[in-house]
Amino acid sequence: MRSAILLFLALGIFSAPLAAQEGPADEQLHFLDQVPSPAPHRQEMHVQVDAQSLRTGLVRVDQCHYNLDPVPAAQVVFGERLKALQVTRAENIGQVRVEGRSVQLRDVARNAVLCLRTVNRVFDRDADGGYVIRNGPFMRRFLDGYFPLQLHYTLSYPANLLRFKGLTSSVPAGTLDVARNGELDLKVLFEGALRLETRFDPVTL
Repeated sequence: MRSAILLFLALGIFSAPLAAQEGPADEQLHFLDQVPSPAPHRQEMHVQVDAQSLRTGLVRVDQCHYNLDPVPAAQVVFGERLKALQVTRAENIGQVRVEGRSVQLRDVARNAVLCLRTVNRVFDRDADGGYVIRNGPFMRRFLDGYFPLQLHYTLSYPANLLRFKGLTSSVPAGTLDVARNGELDLKVLFEGALRLETRFDPVTL
């Protein structure tokens, strides 16, 4: 029986085979220039920060996962900062069941798709009086090795209230696009464990 590849998602979330343990983060990270064949797992994530987030710390996250590894059983487990969880799309997965802060998967077939919508309390104040969102680690890991992961990460925020300060992870040039209308767009292909810290300053009038 084929073992599942350990898949870690953003915002303190991870998807793993049942009873799997979290591995070391930020090890052996390197970025790839070409998409390997067959196409690797692809994750698309959109984080929505609004004016209420500055007061509550809550953000909405929509994420979809494509080319999931075919395995008999897997789970997506969220940390304690999760406030709401909804499965919005599931294809080529025999059974999808929400249990508390987890999504249980059975009979994951080839070309499986899983989309989730969550609300998470991950928008924090930092020591400098600004704000930070910490994402990750993003990774696909099996035993002591890592496998390629395509990540398309977008973040929307109120530009009249927040000014983008920087992304603390060193991503390759040309992969991050910062729009003036309050949009960040990051596309990376990598192996290893990737953490992102997106920082903002409040807009002062």
